[in-house]
Amino acid sequence: LTLMRTGRFDPLNATEWNSIKTDVVSSDEHKRINYEATLQSFVLLKNDDTLPLKKGSKIAVLGPQATAQRGILSGYYGDQACFGGNFDCIQSIGNAIKELNEGGKTLIASGVDINSTNSTGIAEALAYAVLADHVVLALGIDNSIEHEGLDRDSIRLPGLQEMFAKLVLKIGKPTTLLLVNGGMIGFEDLVHSSESPTPGAIV
Repeated sequence: LTLMRTGRFDPLNATEWNSIKTDVVSSDEHKRINYEATLQSFVLLKNDDTLPLKKGSKIAVLGPQATAQRGILSGYYGDQACFGGNFDCIQSIGNAIKELNEGGKTLIASGVDINSTNSTGIAEALAYAVLADHVVLALGIDNSIEHEGLDRDSIRLPGLQEMFAKLVLKIGKPTTLLLVNGGMIGFEDLVHSSESPTPGAIV
């Protein structure tokens, strides 16, 4: 009913929203609302004096969602996330932390992909974890894992992510597990593990 009321089934030239200009879409007011909605979307599941991150420290932001741009969007971002049809306007989690970590050093590496068996980036990521005061482990899923017409048969972290996370946690640095997901993820093996320390914070 809501879609009908908003004109989703009407001809384009008969809908009010079709005449909205780009300067309105990207207005300061809309950006403010978008920012506030984003802040309200976070769920803090655990924090054993691990957060907030200390500005000016050495932070390693690791995992496939650390460098993702398109991958951190939902399945309903629309025809164009950024003007021009690319994803250049989407700031990655790693770069966002780097921008806020004034006076510090931020090391960013994917380590592994969302869903593959490619392990060539793990060594670099682990080296960054060793150097860091704090690790942000950004894991999760994206539209390649689930979307309209594509369901999962498992809620575990896909690919090598779980194995990679355990290797990072074994280093023993204060670690925040940051999960980026639309559907549910089972990560109990990371929080009830006899193989490695558990994350100090989970978001």
